[in-house]
Amino acid sequence: EMLAADVVLREYPEAVEDMKQYLAASAVEGASVPHRELLNTYPAFIVKTNRVLNLMFAMRCGDICGKRLIDAYGPTSGEVDKALDLFNFYRAERDFLKTEGRLAGDVLKNILYKLKVARYVHLEVREIAPVPEPEEGREDAGDGLTDGQRASLQKFYENFGDGKSDSDLMVLGMYKVLREVRKMPLEAVRALALEIAILGANGISPHGRYNLKAMPNRRDIWGAEILAYYYVTWARVFPDKLDMIGLPYKKTYESALAMLDAIP
Repeated sequence: EMLAADVVLREYPEAVEDMKQYLAASAVEGASVPHRELLNTYPAFIVKTNRVLNLMFAMRCGDICGKRLIDAYGPTSGEVDKALDLFNFYRAERDFLKTEGRLAGDVLKNILYKLKVARYVHLEVREIAPVPEPEEGREDAGDGLTDGQRASLQKFYENFGDGKSDSDLMVLGMYKVLREVRKMPLEAVRALALEIAILGANGISPHGRYNLKAMPNRRDIWGAEILAYYYVTWARVFPDKLDMIGLPYKKTYESALAMLDAIP
């Protein structure tokens, strides 16, 4: 997440202020972890290591935001020293990442070795799960559409195509996202756009599964849907920077807007 924040700082200056608010809230959230209570359930070295990681993250976020965020943790001087040492180690690793073209996974591995917990962690590349084909005639009762809207949408799709190609599915996905996003406060849309931008810094697979803090009631969201949210949210809050996110969805978005006009 910190490496992704560096990308936003470098590539998306118009999103920096929103990112600062997001990071500050995320860093302080870590202070709510009841680490003393966790000591009764989990091995001490795991709880203490997690505590140091959270403090290091708060230091980095504070460095970006210009605030002292670690005070929310009430840390001991020993914890601060360990977190600062790890923070400086992270910064050195990050600089190597920029200059030598190393992979982000190498940074993670080196931090695990630094914390002396590498033997407890196995990093692997997950296999990409195939996207299931939509079943013929199947209707999603939880799609938020009224019966009239669903009937109109079905009629639209009969004229539009078979509804099974990737591009058609993306049009439908963007249409549903547009209906949702237009009801959201602008601040919430910005937060969602920023979080997805940070996620996108490491790449978003259309076939992957993701969770978003800005959408706590959703779990295991398909990457293709995340990409629809990515484009639609940026089109709303950063329309003049839309080309910067590098998604080839201009015509798809226009088709989704046409659907929204036809089926409001």
